Amino acid sequence: MREDNVGIIRHIDDLGRIVIPKDIRRMLHINVGDPVEISAGRDGMLMKRYRPLPDLKSVCNMLLTAFGRGCSSVCVITDTEHVIASKGITVSSERPLAPALAEYIRAGKSYINRGDNAFDLFGGSSFPVASISSVIKDGRSYGAVILLQYNEVADWAYDRSKMLADTLSQILQDGE
Repeated sequence: MREDNVGIIRHIDDLGRIVIPKDIRRMLHINVGDPVEISAGRDGMLMKRYRPLPDLKSVCNMLLTAFGRGCSSVCVITDTEHVIASKGITVSSERPLAPALAEYIRAGKSYINRGDNAFDLFGGSSFPVASISSVIKDGRSYGAVILLQYNEVADWAYDRSKMLADTLSQILQDGE
C-alpha cells in the first residue's frame, strides 16, 4: 500500500481509545466533549461528527410550515454550521454560517436584536439576524431557530421561534 493512501496511523490503547489528530478535529469542527458517530462496515469503520438536526430535515420543514401559518417572518433552522431548512427565503445549505454566528450558536446562547445588528446569517449584511433560539440537548447546542430581520418582527414571532427551538430540543431528547 502506498503511503499517500494510508492517511494518519494511530494505535488503539488498552481501553480501545484512539486519539484523533488535532488538525482533523479542527477541520471537522470537533471539540472536546463533542459526540461522534461510529459505524462499522465489512471493510472498516466510519467515524464522523454527530449532527442530528440534518437527519431531521423533513421534520424541520414541517415545523417551519406550521410556523409560517399566519406569520410573515423569515425563519431558518440551522445546525451549528449550515442552514437545514428555511421559510420565506431560499438559502444554500452548503454555504457556511458566519463564524461569529456559528460560535454563538455552539455556545447555546439566545439573542434578540434590539437595534445592535450583531449578526448576519452568512456575514456581510444581506441576511440580518433578528433573533436566535438555540436547540439544546443535554446542555449542548446542536443548532438554532433564527428569525431574519427583513421587516418588523412581532413579539409573538419571537415566542413562536423559541417554541419551535424548544420543540426541536424535545424531539432530539426523545430520539435517544
